[in-house]
Amino acid sequence: MATLSNFSIRHPYPHEEGQTIFVREQSWLTAYSNIFSQAEIKKHFNEKKNNPIYRRNNLNKISDLSYYVGCIEDKVVAVLDLNFESTEPNTGEIVSFYCLPEYQRHGIGTKLFNFAKNSFILAGLKKFKVEVLKDNKSGTNFYIKQGGNLVSKKDKFLAGKQLTFLTFEFDI
Repeated sequence: MATLSNFSIRHPYPHEEGQTIFVREQSWLTAYSNIFSQAEIKKHFNEKKNNPIYRRNNLNKISDLSYYVGCIEDKVVAVLDLNFESTEPNTGEIVSFYCLPEYQRHGIGTKLFNFAKNSFILAGLKKFKVEVLKDNKSGTNFYIKQGGNLVSKKDKFLAGKQLTFLTFEFDI
C-alpha cells in the first residue's frame, strides 16, 4: 500500500466524476453493510450511475470549489464535500466524507477531517456539523474520537428506508 507521504487533497477533475461515485459506493458496501444488503447498495448506485440527470448534477457538484478528493499517487481514494453556507450563522457542514475501505484506518480520514476543519477556520466559521447514520458505528466512533458533540437525532429516508441520523457539532 502507498504511504501517506504520497497522499494529497485537491479538487477533482471532471473526468474523475465516476471515481467519486465508485468511492462512495465502495464505502457504503462496508460502512452500511449492517443497514442495507449488498444488493440494495448496488441497486442504489446503479440507479445513480445510469441516471443522466444525476450524473450531470454530480459533475456540477464536483466542479464546485467545496468538493475535494483525497488521492494517493493521483488515484482517488476519498471524497469530501463541504458546505460553507449553512442555514445556521457561522456554521459549516461536512456534507459527505467517504474513503475506500482498503485505505481506511491509515490516517486518511483524520487528514481529511483536519483539512475540513482548517477550511472552515479559514472561512471564518465558528463551528461545523456533520450528520452520520446512527447505525454507522465506524463513522459515529470516528466523529466522537474527533471531539464531536452529539447535538441532534432525527429520522429521515435514505435509499428507501427510514433511518436515524445523528448530528455532531464541532467548535473551532
